[in-house]
Amino acid sequence: MLKKLVLVGALLAGTQTVFASSLCVTASLQSLSGTTVTCGTATFDFTNLTFINGNSGFGPEDGTFGSGDGNGGFITAADILVKIYDNPTINFSVTSGSNKWVGDASGSDPNGVGYSTYTIIYDISIQNPYALTQVATTGYNLGFNVSGGEVGVNKDVIYGPDGAYDYGATFDETVQPGPAVIPVATSGLIALLPQTPAAHIIDFVQLTPVTSGGNGYVSMDSFENSFTTPEPGTVLLIGSALIGLGLIRRKKQQQ
Repeated sequence: MLKKLVLVGALLAGTQTVFASSLCVTASLQSLSGTTVTCGTATFDFTNLTFINGNSGFGPEDGTFGSGDGNGGFITAADILVKIYDNPTINFSVTSGSNKWVGDASGSDPNGVGYSTYTIIYDISIQNPYALTQVATTGYNLGFNVSGGEVGVNKDVIYGPDGAYDYGATFDETVQPGPAVIPVATSGLIALLPQTPAAHIIDFVQLTPVTSGGNGYVSMDSFENSFTTPEPGTVLLIGSALIGLGLIRRKKQQQ
């Protein structure tokens, strides 16, 4: 029994190396457009990168007539900082204005109601014999002023013939009234069934401050997409060990 427990422990410890995180790339989203980045077993493909700044912030310092970030600046792909890790994970943050994703209705603005929307589209693939098995979307340091509002990221993971499979990994936090800071918001891990070696990723970001009965301000430091890609042999070994452990326990109960 002790030997079996030791084996399972060793195997579980071994899986941690699969998820160990090392930073491969730090670059602006604009500089990555038209390129591919291989990091560990994953390749992030920005050949057909799409970035849409739908409604970007408004707010009292916005002089761009509804196209700015609430701090007087227009967010383009050059203002998005991308960090890619080999576990694999991709993180998106903002380098202009307040250095946050912002939805601002905290002052009088004739140009709009204060919400912000952004869409980022790219592709990911995994080297054989690995596969994408799970995905999660996580946001960091979501901030809400006294009036509050809503912050959310919706991710679509699309793959298969004619996009037959479409999985969503979404978090959505509403604080009304505030103030509040939520350190971490996450969709949790969403299983991809069947597993896939490649997928088309669509991230839709929306920050919606309260605009009726108060002037809301909401923000988010960054958000990221994390993918689970366990080594097939390791998963099989763990499964076999756990089955063996179950048989030992059953035999002991029968005795």
